[in-house]
Amino acid sequence: MSVDGITLAAVCQELAKELPGAKVEKIVQPRPLEIILHLRSRHKSFQLLCSADSALPRIHLTESKPENPPAPPAFCMLLRKHLIGARFLSVEQTGLERILSLHFGGYDDFGNEIKKTLQCEVMGKHSNIILTIPRDAGTYILGSIKIVIEEMSRHRAVRPGELYILPPIQNKLDLFTLAEERLAEKLTELLEQPVEKILVSAIMGLGPDLAREITYRASNGDNAHPLEINRSLTMELLKLAEIITRGNFTPCLAQSPGSRPFFSPVFITSLPPEFITSYPSVNQGLDLFFDRQLRNRRETELKQQLLQTVSSAISRTEKKQQLQERDLSEMAEAD
Repeated sequence: MSVDGITLAAVCQELAKELPGAKVEKIVQPRPLEIILHLRSRHKSFQLLCSADSALPRIHLTESKPENPPAPPAFCMLLRKHLIGARFLSVEQTGLERILSLHFGGYDDFGNEIKKTLQCEVMGKHSNIILTIPRDAGTYILGSIKIVIEEMSRHRAVRPGELYILPPIQNKLDLFTLAEERLAEKLTELLEQPVEKILVSAIMGLGPDLAREITYRASNGDNAHPLEINRSLTMELLKLAEIITRGNFTPCLAQSPGSRPFFSPVFITSLPPEFITSYPSVNQGLDLFFDRQLRNRRETELKQQLLQTVSSAISRTEKKQQLQERDLSEMAEAD
């Protein structure tokens, strides 16, 4: 499951309530594309996880305590140099794009106040974690967990010293200014796409799972094409926009027999209640969901390694048996 822009909006609101003023005390990089910032406020400690893993990109508070490598990677050392001792100022999202900007305040070597930003881009295989600093001529990159050169991207390079440029903005409708007529026009433009992808391609921040839920609500459970329910679809999308504006999220995990589980920042009504697990916060729900996903992935990797080991052992044994049988045959012929 990929985290969509609406889920990130919920994460952003919770982080904005919890983290301002918290001090960065420790930074670790337990996996090649994952960092955890340990922060402490006056009354509470936090662990903020940011991952650019293409399979499980995400950002949320976590309770997990993964093992750390004996030697910190270069990006971890860079973050420690610039962010240890800094205080969390604020967090903002670019529209409903899958980008969160974490702003930190500290002091330079001369005692001058300075602000640095950790750009967390949660965008599938293009995910990245980028440390930036404002200069007179713009915002510049201090380092990133992934280096992107011109041959890898026509839009921008991501490496130290480069000007930070946002990823390409998608040509989608703004959920907060949505109009029925404009939605109908957009859906008509996308008629050649598969039905399950049309709404995702039309509305900024909407992922596949939430798109199915909104379509279910708008059609009262009928299997209708989005264009056929354009008016009720507009109403449901505007209700979703109000949920985001008010912060009235109802996070849950949905899992029905035979289907993959998914996390949603709003309650899922398209499945029976016994298949839904609610959580008190979006961050807690995401942490538990992705912890389970990581365990499943590790189990799959271990199974594959075991099968490969057994297969190699069988192959070696068979080859040894063939050689021994050939030797026995040659000895028999010699007799």
